[in-house]
Amino acid sequence: MKKTEIIKWLGWVLFFILLFVNRCSGPGKTERIVKVKVPQIVKILEKQKAIHTSFTKYIASEFEQDEIDRLLQEQEQERLEFAKATDSLQQLLFAKAIEPKAFTSVFNDEFITIDINGIVKGEVKSITPKYTVKEREIEVAVKERSRVFALKAGVEYGNNLQFKNSVFKGNIEFENKKGNSFSYGYDTNKIHWIGGKFTIFEIKK
Repeated sequence: MKKTEIIKWLGWVLFFILLFVNRCSGPGKTERIVKVKVPQIVKILEKQKAIHTSFTKYIASEFEQDEIDRLLQEQEQERLEFAKATDSLQQLLFAKAIEPKAFTSVFNDEFITIDINGIVKGEVKSITPKYTVKEREIEVAVKERSRVFALKAGVEYGNNLQFKNSVFKGNIEFENKKGNSFSYGYDTNKIHWIGGKFTIFEIKK
C-alpha cells in the first residue's frame, strides 16, 4: 500500500475517533449522594468560677430585663421583711441565704444537649458545663471520577474450516464511559476494518 493511502486512512480514522470522543464522552465526573453517620460526642468542660457583675453593668435582653426588675423588687421586699423580723427569724433567714446548694439546667434541641451544673452559696461559686452532640445521619454529595474514554489494542486470528486461510488482524478501539466503542483494524489480507459497538442495555449491581 502506498504511503499516501495509509496517511489518508489514518486521517479518516483520527477524524472519526475525535468526533466519537467529543460527542459521546460527556463529563468526566459524576456525583452521588451518600449517607454519613455523625457519631455522638460527649464532653465535660473544665469547672469555672462564676464571674459576677452588677445589674447596672449587665447588658440584658428584653426578657432578661423583666426578670432583673422582678428580682430587684423581690430583693427590696425581702430586705424590708428581714429588718422587721425577730433576731431568731433573722438567723434562720441568714442561714438559708448562705446554705450551699447545687443547681442544674438542661438545654436541648435536635442537634445538641447542654447540661449546666453548678454550686451556689449566697452567690454562684462554680459552673460545670457538659455538652452532648447527638448522633445523626447527614447526606453528603460525593464527586466520583468516571472514565471519559479508554484506548484498547488487540490482535485477532481467523481461519476457514479447513485451516488453510489464516488471517491475522490488529486493531485499536476507543470506548467511552457509556460502553460504546469505535474501532479500526488492519489484517494480513490488507483489508481495513472500521466498526462500532453500542450498548443496548446493561445490568448494574
